[in-house]
Amino acid sequence: TVLPADSLMWLVSVGTFFFLSTVLITALSVLIRAIEISGNEFKLMVRHATDIIWKLDADLKITFVNAAVIKVFGITEKEMIGQPITRFIDDFKYRFLPRLHDRSPHSYESRIHHADGTQVDIEISGIQLAAGSRDSTIYQGMIRDITPQKKEAREKKQMQEKLSKAQKLEGLGILAGSVA
Repeated sequence: TVLPADSLMWLVSVGTFFFLSTVLITALSVLIRAIEISGNEFKLMVRHATDIIWKLDADLKITFVNAAVIKVFGITEKEMIGQPITRFIDDFKYRFLPRLHDRSPHSYESRIHHADGTQVDIEISGIQLAAGSRDSTIYQGMIRDITPQKKEAREKKQMQEKLSKAQKLEGLGILAGSVA
């Protein structure tokens, strides 16, 4: 039997549809797998970062931090999640937050107390990601322990002051020797 032209066109259309559907499903599967792989790589990168990566909600409550908080603050991620960041960084609300409303990145240095009581110098950087309704305001950024750099800078300054004092004493000695 010979199919009418309309039926033949319908079969070609259905065949094309199934072929294109198969191609599209295959392409989507490949794309989803690529996203899963890159998402896993991103998670590993965040998990093993040496700087703290943080995210806050509109109430300045911590919604995410990575494991680097253990070294810098001496507490776990679970202990920080849900807490206001001002509980851990006293001056955050007054020194950092006012700068974020223009949606450009900002940073400043501060000092916090580690759980063991020692002071830790930190650099906080972040940005306001979303604003609009109160529920959609999100802040995120990083915190870096800069204690070693600060210590080195203080030691260098002390050495320079000692050198300057020694040079002044030397100058006085030369002056006193020339007078005698």
